[in-house]
Amino acid sequence: MSLEELHSLGITEDSIREYINKGIGTGLLQLVENWLWESGSKALWLTTDVDTRLRAYSFYRKNGWEDDRLEDGLRYMVKSR
Repeated sequence: MSLEELHSLGITEDSIREYINKGIGTGLLQLVENWLWESGSKALWLTTDVDTRLRAYSFYRKNGWEDDRLEDGLRYMVKSR
């Protein structure tokens, strides 16, 4: 979802600040990962911004994701069992 789409829903950086570091994102990510593992997935991939200074990168690294490659302006990350 793009930043513009989030803003159209009334979700802004300021509106979510109070929820940062509460474990909500980690919990949601774990729910999705568990569902995919239980569905038989052997490896998971995601894409994020190439900029490692952004919160997303440290969030995924903290949750066990590893760098896979940079391609077409995106950072691909992988998590395997």
